[in-house]
Amino acid sequence: MQKNEGQWQFSLDDSSDGRSIEFAVAVCRYLDTSLIRADVQPRFVRLLIQGKLLQLELPAEVKPSLATAQRSNATGNLLLTMPKEHPDAAHYDEAKHQVANA
Repeated sequence: MQKNEGQWQFSLDDSSDGRSIEFAVAVCRYLDTSLIRADVQPRFVRLLIQGKLLQLELPAEVKPSLATAQRSNATGNLLLTMPKEHPDAAHYDEAKHQVANA
């Protein structure tokens, strides 16, 4: 289920308060935002960037309707913030949920 067809650099971490999951993707600055499609589901997130799929299983269930996407004006990087369905659950082990960025 996990894919990174575009070999995009990314990080998937808990927010500092542990109430949401932050998914940051290094996207080039000059890539038009219309070429990025995001689909957040309760257990996974899917990005289609220039027709290449980046799909990850999430370490905790999230609320897709409350997810937000922001793009940096300086770097072009994309940040998806996805509030957890059960924010009081224990933090996840990041090492288990990494996909090789080879």
